[in-house]
Amino acid sequence: MLLVKSRLLLATALRYTERRMVIPDSFSGVRMSSNGGTAGVRSRRRSQQGVDILVEEATRRGYIAIDGSTITYHVRRNYRANYEDPEEKVRARTLSWLVLERSYSPRRIDVEVNVPRRMPSDFADIVVYRDDGCRSPYLVVENKKEMCTSAEQRQGIEQGYGNANSLRAAYMLFDCGRASVLFDVANFPSAEREQNRLGARDAIPANYGTPSQFPLIAQGAVDIAPVAPQELERIVRRAHGVIWAGGKRDPLKAFDEWSKLLFAKIHDERHTPNGQPRRFQCGVGETGTLVANRVRRLYADARQRDPSIFSEPDFNLPDEKIRDVVQIVQGVGLSLMPIDGLGHAFEHFFGSIFRGDLGQYFTRRELVRFMVAVVKPTDSDFVIDPTCGSGGFLLETLLQVWHWV
Repeated sequence: MLLVKSRLLLATALRYTERRMVIPDSFSGVRMSSNGGTAGVRSRRRSQQGVDILVEEATRRGYIAIDGSTITYHVRRNYRANYEDPEEKVRARTLSWLVLERSYSPRRIDVEVNVPRRMPSDFADIVVYRDDGCRSPYLVVENKKEMCTSAEQRQGIEQGYGNANSLRAAYMLFDCGRASVLFDVANFPSAEREQNRLGARDAIPANYGTPSQFPLIAQGAVDIAPVAPQELERIVRRAHGVIWAGGKRDPLKAFDEWSKLLFAKIHDERHTPNGQPRRFQCGVGETGTLVANRVRRLYADARQRDPSIFSEPDFNLPDEKIRDVVQIVQGVGLSLMPIDGLGHAFEHFFGSIFRGDLGQYFTRRELVRFMVAVVKPTDSDFVIDPTCGSGGFLLETLLQVWHWV
């Protein structure tokens, strides 16, 4: 059964249709329209156990780790703190929101950053940088506990503003969980606190406020296209190598992750409206987190439309791995290729892997086609293959029935 999913995906590419979701804003409770929000983060802000859903999702993806009373942030550097501190819980929620809802890369985020020219020494709770080297601060965040007083809020705003000025950041966010305010620091005098208020934290743009530039537009001048079977095999080999990581990941798990990415790509090929950018692609200068969040939403949409193929709610891959695979296969039009070409490429590559490592065997395609034609299945028949292996007979049956219907 190891290759059944992949073959079902190829069949699904021949037949297959988008939804919009409304999710509550994770801070203010005001409902907002979204094309998916954070994959796996829906509806209520907190679970029945009182655990913040954003923090829960960030933990599942490995951005943070919580062990009893200790929280570890896996960002630019690993940083441990006391999670029993009420202010720490707010910082964890803010950081999770920045990564999951605004797609800022954890590699460009640091916590507890020493602020120069501040006496006595001060530390910024969260700093978001523009660059991978974390040398150009973009946003400084000052957190306070959720039940802080008005005086503590004012003190926190001044502290955060001073840190942002010292670090020469463009923006400063004050967030105490139940209230937040975003300031434009770069374009106003240092004493201004009213005219430069941009709103609550929802005013923070994704991707530094720069619209993503996408090369692949559905039915545009540059779009996905079929490739020769030999070229597809080379592309599949490269993509699988990225996931497999030279043997660091179990081959079965690597294959399953590849299949889920393929599932998302086929959905994108079939359902992106003409004239709109493909979602399964890397925009110019996009971070791994931004690409991965978009592909996760795409996968969630595909599962919503056809929940029978995958039960797993998400990928089990780091953001950068997802981006690397997307970059390799984004230009290939899988749904535009003849099924024989797809079958040749996937069976030739995965056949060697599964025969050598996992004991899977493939019946020659010519023999499969002949045997199914002899049986002459119809759309009213039930077809059972107790030893289906990679599902070749079942897929050929499906294709022949579709052809005659």
